[in-house]
Amino acid sequence: MITLIGKKLAKPGQEFIHYGVGNSRECMGCKLRKVCDNLEVGRRYVVKSSMNKPHEKCKIHEEGVMLVEVEPAEIKATVDSSVKQGTVFPFIRSDCPEIMCDNRFLCFPEGIKEGDSCKVVKIVKKKVDCKRGSKLAVAILEIEGEGK
Repeated sequence: MITLIGKKLAKPGQEFIHYGVGNSRECMGCKLRKVCDNLEVGRRYVVKSSMNKPHEKCKIHEEGVMLVEVEPAEIKATVDSSVKQGTVFPFIRSDCPEIMCDNRFLCFPEGIKEGDSCKVVKIVKKKVDCKRGSKLAVAILEIEGEGK
Protein backbone atom coordinates (compact mmCIF):
# COMPACT_ATOMS: atom_id res chain seq x y z
CA MET A 1 0.00 0.00 0.00
CA ILE A 2 1.20 3.48 -0.81
CA THR A 3 0.50 6.36 1.57
CA LEU A 4 1.92 9.63 2.86
CA ILE A 5 3.35 9.98 6.36
CA GLY A 6 5.42 12.56 8.20
CA LYS A 7 8.94 12.82 6.82
CA LYS A 8 10.41 11.95 10.25
CA LEU A 9 8.58 8.58 10.24
CA ALA A 10 9.38 7.69 6.62
CA LYS A 11 12.19 5.24 7.38
CA PRO A 12 12.10 1.54 6.43
CA GLY A 13 11.24 -0.56 9.48
CA GLN A 14 9.47 2.30 11.29
CA GLU A 15 6.15 1.20 12.79
CA PHE A 16 3.17 3.44 13.44
CA ILE A 17 -0.52 3.28 14.21
CA HIS A 18 -2.78 5.09 11.77
CA TYR A 19 -5.21 7.30 13.68
CA GLY A 20 -6.69 8.87 10.56
CA VAL A 21 -6.86 12.53 9.62
CA GLY A 22 -10.47 12.90 10.71
CA ASN A 23 -12.03 16.24 9.99
CA SER A 24 -9.12 18.40 11.05
CA ARG A 25 -9.36 21.92 9.71
CA GLU A 26 -5.74 21.75 8.53
CA CYS A 27 -6.48 18.78 6.26
CA MET A 28 -9.74 19.98 4.74
CA GLY A 29 -9.22 20.97 1.15
CA CYS A 30 -5.72 19.45 0.89
CA LYS A 31 -5.28 17.74 -2.47
CA LEU A 32 -3.16 14.99 -0.83
CA ARG A 33 -5.69 14.10 1.88
CA LYS A 34 -6.95 10.91 0.22
CA VAL A 35 -3.41 9.53 0.03
CA CYS A 36 -2.71 10.41 3.69
CA ASP A 37 -5.93 8.78 4.87
CA ASN A 38 -6.06 5.60 2.78
CA LEU A 39 -5.11 3.23 5.63
CA GLU A 40 -7.44 1.59 8.13
CA VAL A 41 -7.82 3.61 11.32
CA GLY A 42 -6.50 1.90 14.45
CA ARG A 43 -4.14 -0.46 12.62
CA ARG A 44 -0.38 -0.84 13.08
CA TYR A 45 1.73 -0.53 9.92
CA VAL A 46 5.42 -0.82 9.09
CA VAL A 47 7.23 1.25 6.45
CA LYS A 48 8.71 -1.06 3.81
CA SER A 49 10.29 1.59 1.61
CA SER A 50 10.38 5.31 0.97
CA MET A 51 9.67 6.68 -2.50
CA ASN A 52 11.99 9.67 -1.88
CA LYS A 53 9.30 12.04 -3.04
CA PRO A 54 8.94 14.62 -0.29
CA HIS A 55 5.97 16.94 -0.23
CA GLU A 56 7.14 19.94 1.77
CA LYS A 57 3.77 21.63 2.21
CA CYS A 58 1.83 20.05 5.05
CA LYS A 59 -0.01 21.92 7.79
CA ILE A 60 0.31 18.99 10.23
CA HIS A 61 3.88 17.71 9.74
CA GLU A 62 6.38 20.55 10.10
CA GLU A 63 8.97 18.89 7.82
CA GLY A 64 6.37 17.79 5.28
CA VAL A 65 5.26 14.32 4.25
CA MET A 66 6.88 11.53 2.27
CA LEU A 67 5.40 8.97 -0.09
CA VAL A 68 6.03 5.48 1.36
CA GLU A 69 5.09 1.85 0.85
CA VAL A 70 3.65 0.25 4.00
CA GLU A 71 2.22 -3.09 5.03
CA PRO A 72 0.40 -4.29 8.13
CA ALA A 73 2.87 -4.85 10.97
CA GLU A 74 3.13 -8.00 13.01
CA ILE A 75 1.82 -7.55 16.53
CA LYS A 76 3.33 -8.87 19.76
CA ALA A 77 0.61 -10.12 22.13
CA THR A 78 -0.16 -12.65 24.83
CA VAL A 79 -1.88 -15.88 23.83
CA ASP A 80 -2.94 -18.97 25.73
CA SER A 81 0.19 -21.02 26.41
CA SER A 82 -1.31 -24.04 24.62
CA VAL A 83 -1.36 -22.16 21.28
CA LYS A 84 1.30 -23.29 18.78
CA GLN A 85 3.08 -21.57 15.90
CA GLY A 86 0.89 -21.56 12.78
CA THR A 87 -2.39 -21.57 14.72
CA VAL A 88 -5.11 -19.26 13.36
CA PHE A 89 -7.68 -17.98 15.85
CA PRO A 90 -10.08 -15.06 16.39
CA PHE A 91 -8.56 -12.43 18.67
CA ILE A 92 -10.61 -11.93 21.85
CA ARG A 93 -9.60 -9.26 24.33
CA SER A 94 -8.98 -10.35 27.89
CA ASP A 95 -11.38 -9.20 30.58
CA CYS A 96 -8.44 -8.64 32.92
CA PRO A 97 -9.03 -5.84 35.45
CA GLU A 98 -5.31 -5.51 36.35
CA ILE A 99 -4.55 -1.93 35.25
CA MET A 100 -1.03 -1.79 36.74
CA CYS A 101 0.25 -5.04 35.21
CA ASP A 102 3.62 -4.98 33.41
CA ASN A 103 2.13 -7.19 30.66
CA ARG A 104 -1.00 -5.12 30.02
CA PHE A 105 0.36 -3.73 26.72
CA LEU A 106 0.74 -7.34 25.51
CA CYS A 107 -2.75 -8.41 26.62
CA PHE A 108 -4.30 -5.28 25.08
CA PRO A 109 -2.07 -4.63 22.04
CA GLU A 110 -2.71 -1.62 19.82
CA GLY A 111 -3.41 -2.27 16.16
CA ILE A 112 -5.60 -5.34 16.56
CA LYS A 113 -9.37 -5.49 16.86
CA GLU A 114 -11.78 -7.83 18.62
CA GLY A 115 -12.59 -10.76 16.34
CA ASP A 116 -9.63 -10.28 13.96
CA SER A 117 -8.44 -13.56 12.51
CA CYS A 118 -4.82 -13.91 13.70
CA LYS A 119 -2.06 -16.30 12.79
CA VAL A 120 0.70 -17.11 15.29
CA VAL A 121 3.91 -16.38 13.39
CA LYS A 122 6.24 -17.19 16.27
CA ILE A 123 6.15 -17.90 20.01
CA VAL A 124 8.76 -15.55 21.52
CA LYS A 125 8.28 -16.36 25.22
CA LYS A 126 6.73 -19.61 26.47
CA LYS A 127 5.69 -18.39 29.90
CA VAL A 128 4.43 -15.02 31.12
CA ASP A 129 4.03 -14.07 34.76
CA CYS A 130 0.32 -13.36 35.05
CA LYS A 131 -1.06 -11.75 38.23
CA ARG A 132 -4.31 -13.63 37.75
CA GLY A 133 -2.63 -16.99 37.19
CA SER A 134 -3.55 -17.36 33.53
CA LYS A 135 -1.21 -19.58 31.52
CA LEU A 136 0.05 -17.21 28.87
CA ALA A 137 2.81 -17.03 26.26
CA VAL A 138 4.00 -14.12 24.13
CA ALA A 139 3.60 -14.48 20.37
CA ILE A 140 4.08 -12.51 17.20
CA LEU A 141 0.70 -12.32 15.46
CA GLU A 142 -0.19 -11.53 11.89
CA ILE A 143 -3.71 -10.34 11.12
CA GLU A 144 -5.04 -12.61 8.37
CA GLY A 145 -6.41 -11.06 5.20
CA GLU A 146 -5.48 -7.46 6.10
CA GLY A 147 -4.10 -5.80 2.98
CA LYS A 148 -2.26 -8.93 1.87
